[in-house]
Amino acid sequence: MKLRKLNVVLLALLLAAMAMVPIVSAEEPGPILTENAVISDDIGVIEANATGPISAAKDIDMTRDEFAEDNAAYFAFLKKELNLDQSAVDKIIDREYSKAKGSKSVTKSAMASEYSFDPSDASYNLPGSDIYLWPYTNTLPTKDAASGSINQVFIGNTRSQMDSYMQNNAYNLFHNGIGLSEWGNRNSFLVMEWVSSPADDQLEYGSYFGNRYHMVLFEGGFSLSLLKNWCYGSTHYEYWSDEDTNHYLYGNGFDQGREFVDDSISGSISRQSLDMQSDMSGYADGNGYKYIMA
Repeated sequence: MKLRKLNVVLLALLLAAMAMVPIVSAEEPGPILTENAVISDDIGVIEANATGPISAAKDIDMTRDEFAEDNAAYFAFLKKELNLDQSAVDKIIDREYSKAKGSKSVTKSAMASEYSFDPSDASYNLPGSDIYLWPYTNTLPTKDAASGSINQVFIGNTRSQMDSYMQNNAYNLFHNGIGLSEWGNRNSFLVMEWVSSPADDQLEYGSYFGNRYHMVLFEGGFSLSLLKNWCYGSTHYEYWSDEDTNHYLYGNGFDQGREFVDDSISGSISRQSLDMQSDMSGYADGNGYKYIMA
């Protein structure tokens, strides 16, 4: 009898949660249009202004030492591969921590020296779904600055499944890569949360100390409106500089990375262009792709 009552309670909670969001087809959902939404048939881009999630996640204050610990695998990799002493590593840690905090006194190696946008104001709602996300990444769980532009959403795959696809089934096979931990901000059951792409659990195509396409993936969760798991990410094209032990983005580096991944994913997989409002002058035009992986 107690087990039966528990099942009834769990069913009631699930139905209540599903009632909070619009239910659309579990296959390929159509967009839910608002008065601010625009569909452009000639280029297949859907634009929509997000109204915002129910609950916003607060930034997480991470100290310099906590930042160093979060990226311990990355800094150990640089120390070993470049034969650096600890003082040189400390200077790199200070540089990267300042950039992640949004310090304007530090030249941003991967971005323009001054932001032409305010990443803290940005939000994105995937049309036709209950999926909300911050369309940028940062190397700290704060929106004070942005290290990357989100340009991919994968419906039907978890992060580990998408990681496996890119390493085993893509036309251009990626392999395990390393970089600074990246942080994304996205919803799980309409509550915004920070989620990490760990330093030693990322993907690359190419060479770290050369040219590479660098892909970071974030766990999305389960969408009640789509009835599917999802994940998302950011890919960019960059090169290594021995002069200051740093990576630099190529011009339109995020757009190049997005297109390289698109060319790597089977043409039989359904995709749709999106205006993700994640533009970064000279590096990202703000567009991305949504893929129906399963």
